[in-house]
Amino acid sequence: MKRFLVIPFLVLILASCVHRSPFETSYYYEALGRPGELVVTVDAAKAKDAGVLDPSNELVRRAERVSFALEAGDENLYPSPADNYTVYGAAEGNYGSFIVNTALSHTDGFEKVGSGDGKYYTNGQISAGVPESGLLLFSTGSYEEAYRRTFSERQTLIPKDLASIMSQSMFSVYARDPKTVMDIGFDLPVTVLLEIESALISVDRSDDGRYLLSAVIAMRSEKSARTFNTLMRNNVVADLRRKGESLDFKTLSVMIRQEGQTVVVEDMEIGVDAVTALAGKATGMVGGFI
Repeated sequence: MKRFLVIPFLVLILASCVHRSPFETSYYYEALGRPGELVVTVDAAKAKDAGVLDPSNELVRRAERVSFALEAGDENLYPSPADNYTVYGAAEGNYGSFIVNTALSHTDGFEKVGSGDGKYYTNGQISAGVPESGLLLFSTGSYEEAYRRTFSERQTLIPKDLASIMSQSMFSVYARDPKTVMDIGFDLPVTVLLEIESALISVDRSDDGRYLLSAVIAMRSEKSARTFNTLMRNNVVADLRRKGESLDFKTLSVMIRQEGQTVVVEDMEIGVDAVTALAGKATGMVGGFI
């Protein structure tokens, strides 16, 4: 995958005003999540505290939340490689339009496109702009399309109850009618993947420092939910046996369970290596931006 030019946001230090996300009563990422897209949202404060995001990066330091959608170019590739995706989304936080535009205009390789509210900067690989103070919009595809979908003509695509769960986690991944996904460790057959109506996977950090994964996966039928539930449990059992750890089937039956056409995973502990790998895949998708 191409690596994008890291923007020298050090000039942002000179800004005296504090800007906040314009999305105070809703969530920016609610306008992401078209069928087949993979949506990622990261609570930047939690991720910085956990060391998942680098707080020495000036852009990251100013972020409250980073959210983006991955749109596959070829849905027949499974698992899908990183370079199969177009990425668009936004960082919410202390981003003033004047200071960010000044930084971009003085960055080698970037040139201004458009004017007024539609103004943005691009280097041919990634485009970025501030349509409103507090929101830094970016895209590796069409900036104009990202602006329309998520800002000027935004429509809510992620249900409110799921969006609320996403807001409470360190980071979450959401997909509706996925045709392909990146390998995130579940090793699912493509036949099972195609039976998923929607999937929400969230990771948070407990007070004692453990990383806990929770998920709500809606399948197309109770039969496919049983299959998915069995696969998930078998994966956990195999992993525990590989590590030589004891099995507690009563706990497993509560932690991973079927509820009608839905499979629920609740507070499944995962290692820091898995969290780092997931975060690395997510941050790697947007190159030098986070």
